[in-house]
Amino acid sequence: MPPSNYSDEPRLIKPSGPNYRLYVTIACIIGLVGLVASIPLYERWMDRQAHAVERGQYEGAVYEIPLAGQTERIELGWAGEHLAIAMDDIPAPDATVRVKGDFGEETLAWNSEYSLFGPTQAYLSPYKHQKVRVTIEAGGEELWSGKLWAWGVVSHHHHH
Repeated sequence: MPPSNYSDEPRLIKPSGPNYRLYVTIACIIGLVGLVASIPLYERWMDRQAHAVERGQYEGAVYEIPLAGQTERIELGWAGEHLAIAMDDIPAPDATVRVKGDFGEETLAWNSEYSLFGPTQAYLSPYKHQKVRVTIEAGGEELWSGKLWAWGVVSHHHHH
């Protein structure tokens, strides 16, 4: 007699309940789509910020920072493909500026020829935006430190 698919043995059916694997998969897909969609939004936000920032003589972003009880203007400017820190007044004769970012960390000395700190040794695209930590030091003491955006030079020929 040929084998039969029919059996009088009872077959247990698993109780149906929430399919957590399906929910996790759906959540991961939604998260991935959200992440992919957020990238152009973040880039658009950065471009808007770069367009709106006050620019200095080195095409860099100008910030006001508290230094020695006063408000000082500091520019994260561009010297070709290098970042430079310009200030109206040098805080002290032995002052240095440490700059830390994706490119590494550098200590910049005062450049009296151009009246700025630096420029960096690292090559940085002046058209890209860099978030950096800037630390101003003199006499072995930290005078100021903070994270600032070195907004890239923006083109005025196209709009988003």
